Amino acid sequence: MSDHSARMKLIRTIYQVVTDPLSFDELLVEWDLAIDRSLSVDPSALDDPELADHTVRAAEIIHQLQKAETAPRPLRLSEIIDHDPNPALLLSKEGKILAVNPPAIDQLTISKGQKLTEITEDTFAAPGKVRALLASIAEEQSPPSTSVQADSRSMVGLLELPILTTGRAALFALSKVRCDHDSTVAGLLTSLAPVWSPQTLAALSNYFGLTSAEIEVVKLLAEGQNAGQIAESRETSLHTVRTQIKSILAKTRLDSQLDLVRHLGFLQRYDQTAVPQSEFSLSKSSLKETSSIQQSRRHQLKLQNGRELDYVEVGPPEGRPALYIHGLIDSTVFRADFLYQLSKRNIRLIAPERPGFGTSPPYEKNNKVLDEFSDYARQLLDHLGIKRTAVVGHMAGAVYAIALAGLFPDRVNAIISIAGAVPMIKRWQFSNMSKGHRIAGLTARHFPAALPLLIRGGIRLVLGAHEDRMLDLLFHDADVDRKMAADPEISKLLFDRFHFVVQQGPSAFQTDIVLVSSDWSQRLTKLCCPLALIHGEQDQVVLFKAVKDLAERLPNTSLHRSPNSGQLVLFNEVDLILDQLEPFI
Repeated sequence: MSDHSARMKLIRTIYQVVTDPLSFDELLVEWDLAIDRSLSVDPSALDDPELADHTVRAAEIIHQLQKAETAPRPLRLSEIIDHDPNPALLLSKEGKILAVNPPAIDQLTISKGQKLTEITEDTFAAPGKVRALLASIAEEQSPPSTSVQADSRSMVGLLELPILTTGRAALFALSKVRCDHDSTVAGLLTSLAPVWSPQTLAALSNYFGLTSAEIEVVKLLAEGQNAGQIAESRETSLHTVRTQIKSILAKTRLDSQLDLVRHLGFLQRYDQTAVPQSEFSLSKSSLKETSSIQQSRRHQLKLQNGRELDYVEVGPPEGRPALYIHGLIDSTVFRADFLYQLSKRNIRLIAPERPGFGTSPPYEKNNKVLDEFSDYARQLLDHLGIKRTAVVGHMAGAVYAIALAGLFPDRVNAIISIAGAVPMIKRWQFSNMSKGHRIAGLTARHFPAALPLLIRGGIRLVLGAHEDRMLDLLFHDADVDRKMAADPEISKLLFDRFHFVVQQGPSAFQTDIVLVSSDWSQRLTKLCCPLALIHGEQDQVVLFKAVKDLAERLPNTSLHRSPNSGQLVLFNEVDLILDQLEPFI
């Protein structure tokens, strides 16, 4: 780094990120230029004690600032309504529509900026009643809440609004809410339509034997549609729908459609995995709990060294077991369609929270993480009475899965590597990565002293409710992943994963990024079980070419490509993944 002006600019950006978290991407630009200059001329130039001192000092300042910033994480409007599967909208005290979610846009004649009185004027709701409800949400709460609240105690009344897709009125609940992040928010209007959780759908399929077409008919019946309306909605004949309804009643052993709808109501009330319409409070403490749609079962194992390992089970409690090892930017939370397929295939995933992630205590020795975790995983299998099973390794979790199979070969039937890391041997593996991952990898490899600064800068974005900026940094050069991350359900999962990773600070992330940026080839020499590599051809983090080269070198290894996937292949290749897993459990 002989260019004095470039060096001074880099140092300025190092300290600028302390006062302005949003300048983190500018720091990455300058740091990337510095790495490129040094590696193209003299890699040893990165061994700069003075520059290292600046990065360490700035990282410590950020750490102290984060400790002082104890206020709850601000809640974005999108987090309040965007993940509601039914129509929902936010109102000001005056009844002005502040935000609408995609289902509301599709099913209601509304737009941002309208007033509630305008969209209810042609409905059964009397103007005086609407005004009274708006007056109720405008009343101040005492004491003021510290996060958004929208539960049965804050509901002020009901309204009927016409649904475009059916031409019929649907019932909506109006609740009083408050949002520290936006003081203009006063009310939440959300549909009282049923929420179909994966477990409810699985019960209809597995227990009653309903087909997918019959389940769709059941959904429409629950919404109040008759046979004629269902035939029109599904673009099929009235005779076909009536035949399907008869089949549904026969399979469920009920006498009438009324009985069917009533029993569905009981089933959904009993199924606590349905996302509550009122669950919008996202405090830091709630990050320790997985989403309620998971029906996950959280446990804690007391290890032989006296430490504790948290782990989660998802899927049928008595299902066929498999071990799941999460990755670096990952967690033990899964997408709804993945959970549905686990239930359908009777697979139970056991997912330990690796030390330093989530709520599991950190490692005892950071230079022995692969061996230490492998022993923890062995103890977990012993505790659950599982002699042998398949191991799913996601992203960086694949390295841990391979280490486990190498140390305890009698416990692992096979490894399913999903977007898994590979040994970093060649320079081109770094140079062709997407920008954010390349910077992190090269820093870990050549200038690890700066890693705490980069990681704490990223953590500050996450804790400051700028997770969307983090998505841009991670997937800026990866079009297929950025497009997938725009899906509200996936973005919510990714945001939760960011918090899962940084919950205890930077140490776990730093340990993993150093590991996956290294040449860990020697671990592969001890592998003797089948290895299935499932990888997206458009992955800009672990390049498909590197995975293909690995598959060609290793015996007993199969490669399963996903042409239209990137690093987020887990989200759109559920069948491929579980098809590879099933023969080994």
